Amino acid sequence: MNYGIGALKRLDLKWNFFKFRFKRFFERQIKIDLNKYVQDVVCIHLKKRKDRYKQMKREASRIKLNDGNLWEKIRIKDGVDVNDKQITKSKSFNPNYMFQSHYEVDPHPNWKDHENIEIRCSNPEAGCTMSHISVWEDIVQRNTPHTLILEDDFFFDTEFQKKFIKVLSEVPKDFDLFYLSTLPTHHGFTWDPHSENVIEIHNGVWWLSGYILSLEGAKKLVNNFPVCGPGDMWINHQFKNMKVYSTISNLIGQRPNTKSDNVYSFEK
Repeated sequence: MNYGIGALKRLDLKWNFFKFRFKRFFERQIKIDLNKYVQDVVCIHLKKRKDRYKQMKREASRIKLNDGNLWEKIRIKDGVDVNDKQITKSKSFNPNYMFQSHYEVDPHPNWKDHENIEIRCSNPEAGCTMSHISVWEDIVQRNTPHTLILEDDFFFDTEFQKKFIKVLSEVPKDFDLFYLSTLPTHHGFTWDPHSENVIEIHNGVWWLSGYILSLEGAKKLVNNFPVCGPGDMWINHQFKNMKVYSTISNLIGQRPNTKSDNVYSFEK
């Protein structure tokens, strides 16, 4: 089992976005049959973020497919906008969690004596988590074999279609969760090599920006509700009972030129 991020290409997470977009402008795309790999594409989007709507439409429209473009495939899922409302515990979500849960994902030495502190999700974290929960429940209800799930600040790497079909040919067919976009933790990221472009994840990744969830994976998540705390943290604690993989390099990134709505509860 490997530890840390030193051996991975993910160190180059801070792309020079403008140079990147300039390079991508001249690329020759290949068209792919997306339905062969995923049967639904869902993007979580807050209605109030009209700026992001325009950006994601432009970004998805440029990805060419055999039968059109990616924007035509995307199903918009209205994000949960909680504003200043008090979030209460439900069967699927508990906004309260112990810092121990965060520490087990990223055991930073400076946080060692804070494990027993109870924390409450920030409202943006709660809204984001409840949005993903709703998508997971949809997958189970709709009985969808594989779903690509995006957040509305996504952008795609160069030669996305070519890289997409390559990594899907390498990941085991019975995967539960396949990350196309992650941010490894500095102290808790553990993984094993799987193939040229894919690793098996055991612990220590942030983000739910872009990932493929299988029907069986969604069932495992739903059957372990409630989600306690931020979704991208909680999901790490489910890995021991799931088959979780990730691309070595992110195929999907978080757009750096758009303002984030998130507030991190563990930093309070």
